[in-house]
Amino acid sequence: MNIITIYGPLLLGGGIILLLLAKLINRGGSTSCISEDEIVILEVKVPRIDDSDDSSNQLSPLAAESMFAAIHGLLQEDPGAQEHFSFEVVSQGDEGIHFYVAVPRRVSKFVESQIYAQYHRAMINESPDYIDMLDDLDFLEVANLELSKPYFLPLKSFLDLEVDPLSGITSVLSHATGGDFLGIQVVAKPAPDVWQSEGYRYTESVRGGSSYRRGGSPGELRAIISTMSHEIGLLIVDVATGLFRGPSEGGRWSYTGSSSNGEAVRLSPSQELEIKSVENKLSKLGYFVQIRIISGSSDRTKVDANLRSAVATMKQFYTATTNGFRKSSSSKGNAYELERFKSRCIDHDEAFILNVEELASVYHLPSSSIATPNMSAWVYSKKAEPPSELPTKDCTYIGETIYRDKKMKFGLKDGDDRLRHMYLIGKSGTGKSSLLETMVSQDIAK
Repeated sequence: MNIITIYGPLLLGGGIILLLLAKLINRGGSTSCISEDEIVILEVKVPRIDDSDDSSNQLSPLAAESMFAAIHGLLQEDPGAQEHFSFEVVSQGDEGIHFYVAVPRRVSKFVESQIYAQYHRAMINESPDYIDMLDDLDFLEVANLELSKPYFLPLKSFLDLEVDPLSGITSVLSHATGGDFLGIQVVAKPAPDVWQSEGYRYTESVRGGSSYRRGGSPGELRAIISTMSHEIGLLIVDVATGLFRGPSEGGRWSYTGSSSNGEAVRLSPSQELEIKSVENKLSKLGYFVQIRIISGSSDRTKVDANLRSAVATMKQFYTATTNGFRKSSSSKGNAYELERFKSRCIDHDEAFILNVEELASVYHLPSSSIATPNMSAWVYSKKAEPPSELPTKDCTYIGETIYRDKKMKFGLKDGDDRLRHMYLIGKSGTGKSSLLETMVSQDIAK
């Protein structure tokens, strides 16, 4: 068996993979939006109840991290068919601060179920889109956020903060009063598990004492694909040159942890900490993310002040040794950015990578520790599912119970229950006579 027979299929397969990656790059550069006919807006509210279980500031972000990890399960092999989602917290002036999740209709029930799975006391209702109210504002300004450093360097997460990061965000949003509008939109799309490649190259470079040079692709998706193409290209070269290399010659991937002059590399404590934080980020699931902040008012000065405050509060995720957010300098015009906000679009050339821990730090539902005024996301009562023994068949119906948008008729069980005395108490006009009339009509029908 000759060498061509052995290695020829490998070289051919590598070439095909490179062609597929080139096609993926062209796809990744597109902008995808959620169409108006397909979008479902879910408004999420949570009870404001001071239970001992809710004493930790990390409970809600941890629940959100699990939620994002579960939603990541919707990842598809075809990037063009992959759905994305928009997680939004907005202040509508006197109407208060609301939490919304915008999703394609075909996956809305799954996303809703995962929110309930982590926030079992939440109330979720399908809501009209608030976007229409933006047309009534005289001045609107949209800002895009970007990462200040390469995407594989982590943000300061909720685990590193002493207070809930949502407290700072909602406090700024509460500045919107009267007819003002201030909102933060986090558009997220599950990323396949190839985005870690460049981060691992960085950690190997630091540990090996060699300089690290990042690829020049403008978007994070293209940077990842460029890294994959680079590695596959080197693999093909290794296979080709291996035909003429002796068995004693070392491969390209040999790693001894020493610098180019053969001396062992000693990392400083700060470098060790940085490497560990990068590896922690790379160990978790990732999302392509785009964050927009919108400010609107009839007062131009207020628009600028609120927008500046909202961008500034995102600095809480930054330290000198970690990554952070900054206002993007690249803009295609305010009208264009506003349309992208309304359509919940994600532009892959401007998106960056956050893992589920970082994403949960930026967006999660409020806990009882949040003391921000004018929060419309609170529910001041608990709701429980109906008891299993509640009569729903062979009974005289007297009412309807609603739990998590599921309606169930219930009543008085025929037989012993109906033979007992019953009385109705209530003010005039509350429905006493109507209830008796309904019961009588059911008895006549039987």
